[in-house]
Amino acid sequence: MGGDWYDAVVLPSKQIRLCVGDVAGHGIKAATGMVVLRNAMRGLAITGAGPGRLLSWLNVVAHHLAEQVTATAVCGLYDPETRILRWARAGHLPPVLVRGGAATLPMLGGLLLGALAQAEYEEGEVQLDPADTLLL
Repeated sequence: MGGDWYDAVVLPSKQIRLCVGDVAGHGIKAATGMVVLRNAMRGLAITGAGPGRLLSWLNVVAHHLAEQVTATAVCGLYDPETRILRWARAGHLPPVLVRGGAATLPMLGGLLLGALAQAEYEEGEVQLDPADTLLL
């Protein structure tokens, strides 16, 4: 039993919120922390905030509301009309964009969730082409 999670939700704005994360450790503690963070992210996403702000709020949850939880996560908001993906990361590996045989996306800064009481998360943005593949 572990703390890995993934989630995709269509928001009222019709954007799609994507999230992948991993709570440190194994067993009941990691699984419980995963449920807390995954469900908190789902609730926070309804605000319409960007991925950097969502991760800042999720960091507060990890630090104050979940007992001794640290985790990594990557969060994205995808707009299917414009094909724009905005994303941020908290200690997690960045998404990988495969386009024309090359794999790329910049490594944005982002502290592990729960490590500090307050943290800011840098956002990136990319317009996806129809033939692109995005790996989280």
